[in-house]
Amino acid sequence: MAGTQNRKTRRGKNVCLSCRERHLGCDTDTPCLQCRRLHSRCVREGNSLKFRHNSSKKYDAAVKKNPVQLRETTRTAIIFVDETGQLEKSHAGAGVDVSFNVSDNSDQNDIEPPQPPPIERHDPTAADSQEAITATSGSDRRTQPVDTPWLDVEGNLQSSRTRTPHDTRDLPPDPAPYHFPGAIVGLQDLNRLEGQSFWPSEYTTLQCMCLLRYFVLDLAPNFDICDYARPFTLAVVQRARRCPPLLNAIFAAAARRLVSTPKYTRSDGVIEYESIELPHLTTSSSVEYFNACIQHLIKVSNHPEHMQDENLLAAAVLLRYFELLDASFAGDATEGFLHIFQTLITSQFNMAVTPSTQHDDLIASGTSQPAVTSRVNLFRHSVFRMALRLEVTSAFSTQRGLVLPLELWSSLRTFEPADDTEWTYRLIVFCADVLDFCYGDGTSTSSRRERWQELKDFERMWESYKPASFVPLYRQDPDEQNGLCFPKIWYLSECHVMGILYVDLARILLTAYDPTTPRLGSASISASRQVAATIRDIVRRICGTAESNKHLPSALIVAHLAIEMCGQYFTDHIERDGMIQLVRDLGSKHVWPTARTVTDLQKAWSQDNGSRL
Repeated sequence: MAGTQNRKTRRGKNVCLSCRERHLGCDTDTPCLQCRRLHSRCVREGNSLKFRHNSSKKYDAAVKKNPVQLRETTRTAIIFVDETGQLEKSHAGAGVDVSFNVSDNSDQNDIEPPQPPPIERHDPTAADSQEAITATSGSDRRTQPVDTPWLDVEGNLQSSRTRTPHDTRDLPPDPAPYHFPGAIVGLQDLNRLEGQSFWPSEYTTLQCMCLLRYFVLDLAPNFDICDYARPFTLAVVQRARRCPPLLNAIFAAAARRLVSTPKYTRSDGVIEYESIELPHLTTSSSVEYFNACIQHLIKVSNHPEHMQDENLLAAAVLLRYFELLDASFAGDATEGFLHIFQTLITSQFNMAVTPSTQHDDLIASGTSQPAVTSRVNLFRHSVFRMALRLEVTSAFSTQRGLVLPLELWSSLRTFEPADDTEWTYRLIVFCADVLDFCYGDGTSTSSRRERWQELKDFERMWESYKPASFVPLYRQDPDEQNGLCFPKIWYLSECHVMGILYVDLARILLTAYDPTTPRLGSASISASRQVAATIRDIVRRICGTAESNKHLPSALIVAHLAIEMCGQYFTDHIERDGMIQLVRDLGSKHVWPTARTVTDLQKAWSQDNGSRL
């Protein structure tokens, strides 16, 4: 215990520069654990500066004699000026004359929404585009490359004592083009999407181009499953061209998955994508992209207007996926990320509209303001649904309640007629409700019985109300002699596959946490055997559905969840081998963390002496 305490450092005490910039936990080793993991140089500062405490009596007396104070006014436009380059040259003794070209601002009409000045927004933190943020007046727009780029044209990371290659501290505190009160947020943001793009630029590297292409072709379709609007394939990448944090989030997710895919890694360890060598793309690159984005989210998390930016919401969802994909990634930054993730969801929920209203507006004639607003809200609604899927996956794997308030999806707890995608997300919400019952805050025994019965009634009603399209198109029983250890089950489309899989996940939990099951006595033995047999049947059905639809990585992920939790109940060696092969395929072909599942199952099966239920 004492040794553990000695390895920890107090906040702000002897923390290396690399960990401080990345908001990671640091220890007293040299180099520290995080720097060894990221292959970074571990540099510690000397004694930190100390300030002498002084009294404010003189200042208070001066204020009393001259009480005239400046007052803020909200009737002027705000212009943000990036002073970083000039200040750095000044501190370096370059003798640069620090001057800024700022346009004059007149009072705005109280009725009209404030119009932002023409600001050329581009972020050097995107690791690819080295353009300075310039504020000018009138039509005088220009971008200038920064004096010392952090990533050169060939993709080489440039060393810097005070910044990482993807540092976001040079971002203005308020991304002006995105934040306006009320519905103006969506309208202004959509209008900006029709303007000139800021990315790519002449400084964009080939590595970043490859990452974006990989995201669009290989990663985004997994996010867009059960969503015919394809927001992550179409809308997210276009928005990222004007939103550096979202672009960094895309790069983080794409880099983490690309470097872990065996078919893109050569024998010498260099990543090669579509015959293009990417020698500077490593696992640490994805971590730096991740840190750049999360630092920005932490920076703006205390500003309510920023928490309403739907582009940051999409970035947070991508970072959440990154965390699930990289089970080994840990640090102080991720501890506070869940709070930011939850805040973004809850603060933007009231700005979203129902799916039916959105589709009605989209097919309406004309270009009225409600139609444009609905297009933006449709994007936010799609991101909400992806966030819910990620949380269900995380909660089931870690056996905990969801961090997102389930009240946000109360409109989906109904059996009213709807299209198949709507039914699918109703079933996902049902699975989330069951997870909350099993792993959420504890309640009294009587309340748990009532809640379990409500959830069980929903399951029965689903069997009565489910559309005919959710009935299997084809089913074949297992045939071990011909190598078919799980049933073959086909459905019409991906939404039917995913809906049925989430219902079966919920059935596993309802069976395992049945409060009516005897716990002691002679009846408990037979009841436990019946529970184990029921769970095995459900897991076989889940594995068969996923194996019959291997083109859907999301289906394999659900099967992995079931195998991870219930695989130890299987005694048949053919079924065991089939589950291990399914899990390994998910890990090798879709880069999902499955190594621990295989190890734990093999260990549990090796200790099984035949007494397992």
